[in-house]
Amino acid sequence: MPALGPQASCLLAAACTVIGCKGESRQDACGPSAGKMPALPASGAPELLGKCAIIRMTSATVKPVLARLMDIFEDAVLKIITRYRLLTRGETVLIAVSGGPDSVALLLALLELRGRLELTIEAAHVNHLLRGTESDQDEDFVRALCETAKIPLHMRRIETRELAAERRQNLEECARRLRYDFLLSVASERRATVATGHTLNDLSETFLLKLFRGAGVSGLSGVYPRRRNQLDSGLIVDVVRPLLDLSRSEILEYLDRRKQRYRQDSSNQDVSFDRNMVRHELIPLLEGRLNPGIAATLGRTALLFRELENFLSPILDEAYEKCRERTGTNRSGESRAAVALRVPGLNSCHPFVQKEIIRRALKEYRGDLKDVSYRHVEDTLKIAAGESGAECHLGNGVRVRREFDLLKFGGEKTVVPFEYKLSVPGDVYINEVAKRIVARQAPGLRSVDPGESAVLLNFAGKHLRVRNRRAGDRYRIGARTKKLKEILIEKRIPRSLRDELLVLDDGTEILWVEGFEPNPEFRPQPGSGAALEIRVERETFAP
Repeated sequence: MPALGPQASCLLAAACTVIGCKGESRQDACGPSAGKMPALPASGAPELLGKCAIIRMTSATVKPVLARLMDIFEDAVLKIITRYRLLTRGETVLIAVSGGPDSVALLLALLELRGRLELTIEAAHVNHLLRGTESDQDEDFVRALCETAKIPLHMRRIETRELAAERRQNLEECARRLRYDFLLSVASERRATVATGHTLNDLSETFLLKLFRGAGVSGLSGVYPRRRNQLDSGLIVDVVRPLLDLSRSEILEYLDRRKQRYRQDSSNQDVSFDRNMVRHELIPLLEGRLNPGIAATLGRTALLFRELENFLSPILDEAYEKCRERTGTNRSGESRAAVALRVPGLNSCHPFVQKEIIRRALKEYRGDLKDVSYRHVEDTLKIAAGESGAECHLGNGVRVRREFDLLKFGGEKTVVPFEYKLSVPGDVYINEVAKRIVARQAPGLRSVDPGESAVLLNFAGKHLRVRNRRAGDRYRIGARTKKLKEILIEKRIPRSLRDELLVLDDGTEILWVEGFEPNPEFRPQPGSGAALEIRVERETFAP
């Protein structure tokens, strides 16, 4: 008799009650408990069949045994959960259910495994309102599915197109961010782990897309089985992918065996989207011409990159910290704190390490590496190797500048020309740079602390003008009058700060530039009487 496969052996053993085997008792042949699945020999079913004299099928014995059978797909999901330690007993799992085959298969498999793993299952669905009645039908399908399964469903309807336009974001990316924001929010409330239906096909598609866009080691690691997300509240929510080693064909076969319906997103057929083009045109071409198992091959390659990243990460993190300059708080007008690297330390590293340090700096400043390509990293390294004052613009509101021995990552903030009238005495708030300048009479000469942004002037007028620098400005320091631009360069004032310095003039001549000594013509002299004190205060908010 030809050997049976393990699945057929299990089905045969579970579906049959052996009542006589070569004169042996039922207990000897089948184990001490009637109705339990017998332990199969390593060689499979033939040995068992060789001993069987009579096989009797009874509903009383078959049903409880079949109730404990596990589909090969569910067994594979369990192995993935175990291999990557995705879930622990007693956890609450929030499954992202779109209604498509991947998420429906994930829901069915985890429902079958919840008793074994002692899981609490809940579902979440986002209607992005992008496909009219089709989106509403997806929502209705998911609701009915969860009602049948008797599990809670968390729903949200979002006007995604409008939000994408407001935020000037790609529609796909905006939808993804909105969806994950909702999932993480619900999961934090429910103290749950989020489970998504990403498959081996998704992993291979992501790998190719990132490869073509010039990703680094971490980017080519692809989709991770588990991702930890720290929320603003400090709470950590895990996102797990229990289908990551399974192909889409295995998923469809499982749903066919279960006779389970699912929804098809018509937009997934639109090859004007990069991912759809890779899925429907590029991968089939590669399968036909080069490798029928390309998805599995790319999955193994991504796994190698994950292992490489895990090995290198501590080394690269240490190198990054050695190069990183602690810059303190963010500049006025910027929503994110600036990040800076020490250029000598960066340039002394191996070229591979340099690139990974740049990627870490960009991730720290931006929050992610979305759309960061190899070209962006190379452009940044060119600035690091260039002269002070060189800069490049990486898109997404990121500007990189070399300022002497620092490489600074900041926003595209530009200070527009401003001009204010300052009454003497009086004060005025400079909104463009979040500073307040105060003018008041000082009773006599006194020394000004070098750490203070203040100056004493010999000025008897009623008004002064406060502005930032202009092309052609000249300022007197000591016995010489020079172009203000040259003075700022000589004093190594970073270019990013030059337009934020306050310039005080009387309409004809500059009396003082913030951070410098006053024009000698307006410096108080002993015996000249009361002096005018000018003080600059940095404020976070306008009154």
